[in-house]
Amino acid sequence: MQHEKVLPIEEWVRAARVYAAECVGWFASALYAAPLHLSDALPAPAAIDRYGRVYFSPQWVARLYEACGHDRHQLVQQLAYVWYHEVAHWLRAHGERAEAIGADVELWNLAADMEINDYLPDGMVYPSLGGEPIVVLPRRFNLPEGEIAEWYYRRLLEKGREQSQVGGQQQ
Repeated sequence: MQHEKVLPIEEWVRAARVYAAECVGWFASALYAAPLHLSDALPAPAAIDRYGRVYFSPQWVARLYEACGHDRHQLVQQLAYVWYHEVAHWLRAHGERAEAIGADVELWNLAADMEINDYLPDGMVYPSLGGEPIVVLPRRFNLPEGEIAEWYYRRLLEKGREQSQVGGQQQ
């Protein structure tokens, strides 16, 4: 019996999109409207641009596969969530909303992630490299679920100001 030596990354990422469409049928047309691109140059595991192109880092997909013990079903469940997550950024117009308020890009991304990540569709699994899921959740910042990115953004700005004031007082 021949064992597969190389994970066919593009095939598994495409299979995960099909699985995501099965899990959230109402989201399927958006998932299929988003072209897939593999990129070794990503600063993150995955991303989506303003045109709906979804990018996956092949190295990260391979690490995810290793971390889930070569369990292909678990890999597809986790990659399906990444598809859902990235396309949700696009559909929620997070880039345009950030520009409208002149948001700090990094802080806005945290807020937008919280808006998306407080919902885990049935059948999907948050990605993990062996420990805690590697998603930004509101509870990790002592914030409630169910808010919009602008609300989370304001709270994160307030927390940043409070920490700066405490830091200034300690010096």
